[in-house]
Amino acid sequence: MLSQSNRILVASENKRDLSWDIYLDESGSENNTIMLVGGWVSLPEQFAALSKHWETALGEFGVDHFHSHSFRNARDPKYRHLKKFQRDELLIRLIGLIKTYAVFGQAVWVKPKTYNRLTTSNFRSRHGSAYASLLGYVVGHVGIFVTGGLRHEAKVSVYLEEGHANAVEAVQYVNQYKVISTTPPEDVEIVGPIGNHGLRFTPFKIGTVSLGSKQQMMALQAADMLAYCSLCLLRNSNDRFAKSILAGIDLPIHLNCFDDEAISKFIEVRKQSDAEEVKLLHHRRVQQKQLTALGISFQVLPDGILAEVPDNEELRNKVKEILASTGR
Repeated sequence: MLSQSNRILVASENKRDLSWDIYLDESGSENNTIMLVGGWVSLPEQFAALSKHWETALGEFGVDHFHSHSFRNARDPKYRHLKKFQRDELLIRLIGLIKTYAVFGQAVWVKPKTYNRLTTSNFRSRHGSAYASLLGYVVGHVGIFVTGGLRHEAKVSVYLEEGHANAVEAVQYVNQYKVISTTPPEDVEIVGPIGNHGLRFTPFKIGTVSLGSKQQMMALQAADMLAYCSLCLLRNSNDRFAKSILAGIDLPIHLNCFDDEAISKFIEVRKQSDAEEVKLLHHRRVQQKQLTALGISFQVLPDGILAEVPDNEELRNKVKEILASTGR
């Protein structure tokens, strides 16, 4: 299965501005033993086709939207009007659409109690809840995969279901990465060290980051199927309902665990970056005062200062000297 996905990626490597979409849904919550975030990855035009046919299929069966957990319940009022063979036919139609239009699935799970035990409330307020960290973990893995191990540039747009308690927070964290990984304009000269470990030069970029409802975004319903079935199999590897669905879809699914070791490494990296940021912010304030004293217009960015370079050569050299300084 993995080789099929690789062929699609390799065939697309030569496209300029290659863009991918991932629609993500969560299963479980902060109050459950396990929480999982997962979804399908494909090209935007593929998801557009999936959404069109998905909506048509639901309409033919008189269903407002598909939700895996409720569909499993034969007594759920949303599907009560369907006979057994119609329910089976609807499920087969939807499985076929995912198999046709998605490229691969990505999912990450964590034990929220473990994450909360290893982190402090102050750390979580600064770096994210278990849900936000899971989201970042998922998007990061997708980025590495679609860039071929960071060998060529690719952009990933992220779509999430609105209404989750930490959804807005998660979007903010993804948008932060989007800002600090944006390639500088061609007319901008890089002077001196930049923060965030040079993420502006990473080949992995973020496109659109958006929240929506499952009724509006058909691909979120497909993501719900992956997230729900993956969590079911984590709880019970012999779950027949979940096994049959994922076997029918028959696409590669990359499942990762945000375990104790991964969380500890995450904490260590963030603490190091926090310590560096304290020093960096102090130095940035010094630079801002120096530029202000020279009457230079500037804008403070997450990883540096964007300053207007004056025409006067002597003044220009002073500005470059200020920006090139490390404060050490």
